[in-house]
Amino acid sequence: MSKKSAVYVEFSGQSPIVGVVGKGKLTYLYVNGLRVSKSIRLSKHLVLMPVRNRKRFRQAVLSIPNPVAKAYFVLMEHNINSQFRIVSSSAKEECVRAFNAQWDALLLSAVLNCYAVANVQGEVPIEKVDSFEQIRLTNVYLFGIKDKSYTIEPQDCKWISSHYKNATLLMKDARFQNAVHAMASYRWHTLPSVQLAIIWSGIEALFDIKYELSFRLAVYIAKFLHGRDNPAAREAFVAIKKLYGARSAAVHGGDLKGEVSEFVQQSAAVLNALIRKCAENNGLPDEKQLLFV
Repeated sequence: MSKKSAVYVEFSGQSPIVGVVGKGKLTYLYVNGLRVSKSIRLSKHLVLMPVRNRKRFRQAVLSIPNPVAKAYFVLMEHNINSQFRIVSSSAKEECVRAFNAQWDALLLSAVLNCYAVANVQGEVPIEKVDSFEQIRLTNVYLFGIKDKSYTIEPQDCKWISSHYKNATLLMKDARFQNAVHAMASYRWHTLPSVQLAIIWSGIEALFDIKYELSFRLAVYIAKFLHGRDNPAAREAFVAIKKLYGARSAAVHGGDLKGEVSEFVQQSAAVLNALIRKCAENNGLPDEKQLLFV
């Protein structure tokens, strides 16, 4: 998925519609995998809101005539616990903003280290859905989530308020965008070795390293996250070297000493920390500065 800046997308295939549609000045994306207790403003035109009730939405889903589409909605419904409210000045702008808001779900899942997608668009808040004609799948790739929704806590709200805007601006940089997508999407795969490869592709994307990859990555990450003289940096250097070794063994089919799922979670925590640090610093790692600071 790539960001769109001036594209109007509408597909009119089998009911319900599949694709992002702009019809007016207000639309909603129902978010799978996030739970909020109060509204959080992410930008001038985008607000993350709670879902109070899905009863009417569930009834509308059960009336969908297409059995395949019905199955997708049924799979997703139980875990839709928040929604994006998107304000626009025209139908075309609404379509573009709704499409790009799917990236906000990915970005939130990356900075919060959880699993969130926004793959259902609605013409009204989910609590007011009356019929299946009011809802549509935004795509046919990002389906449902089985895991319990991540609850956004007060400390998360504080971080979002302080740093989320920086993170959205950094999304213009391909390196940061790749890191965010890796962080947000590694859970889509069931094989731990593939998950490790994806996570580390995101970590490597943030650093321009041509040689001595394992050593330099460990040095750069440790310094970027903890500074030069912090004892935590030394501990991080050793831990990251071990994790990169696990990544290499997984990718190249070698023997892994230890539980692969633990390496996945530890590596994901490193990538999550890097993404958040970039947003907090309002910039990506500078390898030259890390070498000499």
